[in-house]
Amino acid sequence: MALGLYTPCSTENEFGACVGKRVCTAEGLSDCDALAPALELCDGLDNDCDDDVDEPLEEAGNYINLCHDDNPCTNDLCNGAAGCEYQQLNEGECVDGDACTVGDHCEEGQCVGLPIACDDGNPCTDNDCDGLGGCTAAFNQAPCDDEDPCTVADTCLEGQCAGYAVACQCQQDQDCDALEDGNLCNGTLFCDQDQLPYQCAVMAETVVVCPASEDDICSKTICLEDTGQCQIAADHEGFACDDSDACTVGDVCTQGQCVPGVPLACNDGNLCTDDSCYPDAGCQFTANQADCSDGDVCTLGDMCQDGACVPGTGAPDCDDGNPCTDDGCDAALGCAHAPNDAQCDDGNDCSAGDHCSNGLCVPTEMTDCDDNNPCTSEYCTPEGGCVYTIIAAPCDDSDPCTVNDVCINGECSAGPLIDCNDNNSCTQDSCAPEGGCINEPVEGACDDGNECTESDLCIEGVCAGGELKDCDDGNVCTTDSCGPDSGCIHSLNAAPCDDQDLCTTGDHCHLGDCIAAGQLTCF
Repeated sequence: MALGLYTPCSTENEFGACVGKRVCTAEGLSDCDALAPALELCDGLDNDCDDDVDEPLEEAGNYINLCHDDNPCTNDLCNGAAGCEYQQLNEGECVDGDACTVGDHCEEGQCVGLPIACDDGNPCTDNDCDGLGGCTAAFNQAPCDDEDPCTVADTCLEGQCAGYAVACQCQQDQDCDALEDGNLCNGTLFCDQDQLPYQCAVMAETVVVCPASEDDICSKTICLEDTGQCQIAADHEGFACDDSDACTVGDVCTQGQCVPGVPLACNDGNLCTDDSCYPDAGCQFTANQADCSDGDVCTLGDMCQDGACVPGTGAPDCDDGNPCTDDGCDAALGCAHAPNDAQCDDGNDCSAGDHCSNGLCVPTEMTDCDDNNPCTSEYCTPEGGCVYTIIAAPCDDSDPCTVNDVCINGECSAGPLIDCNDNNSCTQDSCAPEGGCINEPVEGACDDGNECTESDLCIEGVCAGGELKDCDDGNVCTTDSCGPDSGCIHSLNAAPCDDQDLCTTGDHCHLGDCIAAGQLTCF
């Protein structure tokens, strides 16, 4: 645990593989600390554990910005840990998906289009966009003018303007005054006498013909009925128009004028061209000699030539200094480090059999520093290997004939000789270095420790008792016995006895002597 030893491990799923460690603890190996691979996000982290951070996603061979929002009017940026940023654009073309608009362009991050001007010039049709890029013309029943002075209540029918005929014969010009409509723009009536019957007709030279508007979409020339004077009026307000400036898009009709829209974004996405715009020619892209990237991260010093990025001759240094990886370069991902199974050195002098596994240098076993010397304390340091320290401690010199051996100057010194005396007089005691104490049987007299035997002899290493000792002291006034520890015992008794005097009676033992109880009376 103190050496920081560990074993490599990994967690794998459909997003990739994350490498981690299992470390040594007091309870054994810990769980693998490898993260679970996940879909790459814009968060400044290597979510899928491929050694790249916030790299674009790949779909069908195409790379997609992690912050892509499907909005052509935002500049989508990934700011690492700060997440996604969407910069709203106020220029450039786009497609709003509406077939009834033209001049689609970006305004405040939104794609805005202008309605198509569907106008067939027929007052008897209502014009609109058909949603497919074309226009429709639906018949109406609006009031109109069929330009025939001999009709009244002109109305649209089936797309044509027609009125009801009225009496139109005359004899003189004054007869036509009743048909005048008060509109000074459509001419003055006179009595046309070129053929019979005379009919009221419009005097051609009195019809007001207004000049066409310079802007044929955003304005039109109208004649004021009450004065017969021409006037410019706004037309198609809010509809798309063309301001004749190729560098603007989204031009719109405003108060009779074609107002320029937003600037045209002349960005061809090519770093090797200088992009500019000219009102009469539009976008122009001029080749330059700027620094660029050919999309291959394995080349350095790329330069623009003839509008294209030419790979440089330099190459990145992909050496990660890890002997357990084969280093190379991938054109799309850059430096790649594939794990190998080479021999290596983990830099730890306490390990042995170092080898590569999953890109890490791991040991096969730990160094055994045991020198089998009880008089040294051994340990291992990663920087220096085995370290031995002389200690003063009890030891064993492997000689069974010595006891209380002790370490002196790193060596086990013999202690006092062992006492092999088995306190058996029937054995000869000695000690042999090969086997320790030896107690060999001998023959001869011995003492079995029993005071009741005599002439004891050694038999096969055991002291065997001899003849029983005779404890009879010839005194009837003692009871004779023998104790193994004390020998013969003479206990006083009060037994009958004979004091060898014929003149006494009742002889008995008392205090070891035979005494008479009385005198015999002789008559």
